Formats: sequence, C-alpha cells, structure tokens
Amino acid sequence: MPDQVPDAATPFVFHPQARADIESVFRFEDYPLNRIAFSHVQAIADIGAHCGAFSVLCASLYPTAPIRAYEPLRINHELAAQNTAHLPRVDLRQVGLSDYNGNVDIYYSPAFGFAASSSVRTHDHTDGFETASIRRASEELADLGPITILKIDTEGHELRILTDISGSLHQVSVLFLEIHSDADRRHIDALLGTRFVLFYSRCDMTN
Repeated sequence: MPDQVPDAATPFVFHPQARADIESVFRFEDYPLNRIAFSHVQAIADIGAHCGAFSVLCASLYPTAPIRAYEPLRINHELAAQNTAHLPRVDLRQVGLSDYNGNVDIYYSPAFGFAASSSVRTHDHTDGFETASIRRASEELADLGPITILKIDTEGHELRILTDISGSLHQVSVLFLEIHSDADRRHIDALLGTRFVLFYSRCDMTN
C-alpha cells in the first residue's frame, strides 16, 4: 500500500520503501534547486518521474513553467498521476525515453520503492516485470523548445538519452542526472564537453 506525507495543501503518496528518497528530494539533497537563481524558467523535463516528487517540487518553485514528466512503470505512474492531478501545468506521460521507439521489460525493485526498477536485471530486482513503451527522447522533447531544467534518472538509459538529444543540448540550462557506471560518466563528460560546468555531485556507490 502507498504511504503518504501530509502537506498543508495536498498529501504526497509514494511506496513506503521510498520514503527516504522522497524526503531527500523535498529537502533539496538530490536536486539543489535552492542554490540556483533563475531569471526565467521556460520549460522543465522530468525523465524518470517515479512518484512525481521532482515534478511536484518544481511546480511549487516555478508555478508558471510547463513541466513534461515521463514515467513508464504503471505502478509508479499511478502514484505520480495522483500527486500531480492538482497541477495543470504538469504533463505526465506513461512512457519511457531512450534512443529508440519500441517496448522493453522493466524488472521491479520493491526493496527500493520501485525507484530502481530497470530494463537491466541485477540482484536488486525480482522476477516481476512490466513491458513498458519506450520513445526516442529527441522526438518526445522536440516541441518543448528551450529546456531550463532537465532531470534524467532512468536506471541506465541516461547516456542513450543524452546522445539522442545531443543536437539540442545547447538549449538546456541545467541538467540533473544519475550515472550508473564510471564508463558512462566518461562518455557523458565527453558528450557534454565545455557546454556544462559541474556544480554539484554525490557518489553513493560506484558501478
């Protein structure tokens, strides 16, 4: 059963095992938006929305900005839909992004509140899975125009997404992403080049 954190306006529902991760988002530990002063926020893309915490946080900070959120896993999307139902500027889509169009089996990670569910099965995953729809990031994001804040947490598809949208990265102001291997980190550093400056990082584990 989902858990919830009471709020002055609307409760936020989530998988009980994800409480620590959800709270860290709202404390700005994962995404330190409180350290960045924007003159104007044009658009926000939340790729790998999970239960919608990042989208809800952004909606509270930048109430006039359109937010496009993607979450392929039904069990997560249903909670994200509840959490963003009162936010008309959040466009939540039940699809995952990568560098191809098609379908993929995503294996569950209930011990991590389904936040680590992935198309690459490891010891963290169970036998349970969903077949999810995948779309090319370049096609899905093309109509957003300049993206002020781009967040990517897709359990291993980060490099594929960045490579697919490499031609429009000059329109991205701030990029948050999770990196799952040192090899990916090296490729991503090379891809981003001098366009981006690293201002915050955290390493919980390697590879």
